[in-house]
This record gives sequence, structure tokens and C-alpha cells, in this order.
Amino acid sequence: MNEKFSPEVFRTSLMGENMAVICGASGSKFVFSNEDKLVTSWWPSSIKKIMFSPSLFGSPSSKDLMKPSIVIHEYLKPEAIKHYVGIMDMVAGKHIDMYWTSNINKEVKVYPLSKKYTFALSCRLFMNIEGPEFVDKISDGFDRITVGFISLPIDIPGTTFNRAIKASDNVQKEIVEIVRTRKKELIEKGDSAGVHDLGGVFIHNFK
Repeated sequence: MNEKFSPEVFRTSLMGENMAVICGASGSKFVFSNEDKLVTSWWPSSIKKIMFSPSLFGSPSSKDLMKPSIVIHEYLKPEAIKHYVGIMDMVAGKHIDMYWTSNINKEVKVYPLSKKYTFALSCRLFMNIEGPEFVDKISDGFDRITVGFISLPIDIPGTTFNRAIKASDNVQKEIVEIVRTRKKELIEKGDSAGVHDLGGVFIHNFK
């Protein structure tokens, strides 16, 4: 590239970390076709502190789990996608009946309800969870985590960053408990338990 400055490739700093930004279709192709060759997965230290336990981050098993390509192929098979379409339609119908139709004479705030639907659908597809109480509890934790991503990385009680770390710990404990339950179910029932969500696919491939 002859240009000294380019909107397609440039260096910058984000959350205190130096990085290069590569834009456009050719840039995306370069990044995704050179994984573990010329580029590698990287997380800012502040996000690592929120999201990853020190005992897990950096170990070979955790690196493998952060690479979804191993299980995504199984999860996105045509026959699996046909199964998910019905689930998405069912979740959308319940969501509309509960939050939209019942408030027909009231103001409907689309953005928070869209977030609620997206998160409920994610819980259903990724973890096979439908309970609204659990979804609301996890959703609140994720809201604190995402706000912490863009906060100043000051880890003292009362700061947004500290609240994000605590929320992440709580969410991880909930997810670990789900994984233990699902793993026990798969061991007891074997293939008859069915693997129809991403969490089940991960457990099935890494058990």
C-alpha cells in the first residue's frame, strides 16, 4: 500500500491497547483465512479480566473452547437449522403475546423489548433455557458486563468495572451449573438426550 494513511488499514488505540484495524471485504478475508498463521485471537487485558478466570485463560483447553469452528459446522447443518426455525417462531410468538399484544393500549418501547427477545432466543438456542425469571437474571448480568467493557478498567468496589467483574463471576457460576446438569443428562441418557443447542453441541464434542 503506497498511501501513508488509509481508511482501510490503520493503527489506533482502544482501551489502552495498541492495535491495527483492517476494513473491507478484502481485510475480512485476510483475517479469517490466516487464523493462527498471520493473525491470532486477542483480547484486551480489561476484557480478559472481566470475562476469563485466570485459572482458565491461557490453558490449551480454554484456547480450544474459544475457537467455535470445531462445533459450528455441526450446529449449522441444514437439518439442524430447520429445527431452529420452529423454535425461533415459537419464542417470537410467546414474546409478542407477553410483551406486545398485552400492552396494545400502552406505549411499547421497541428497543428494550427487542433486546429482551434476542436474549431470550439466545438462551433457548444456546442453552435450551426457557424460564423468564432465569433469562431476566442472566440478562441483567450481561448488561452489567457489556457496560464494563467500555468503562475505565479501575477495579475497586463501586466502580462500573468492578461491578462487571462481579456480574461475570455470577453469570459464569450459573452457566457452569447448567453445563454440569446438561453433562450429567448426556451421560445418563446418551444420544437419546438429544443435542439440539449450541451448549449441548459443545458438551457432546468436549466431554
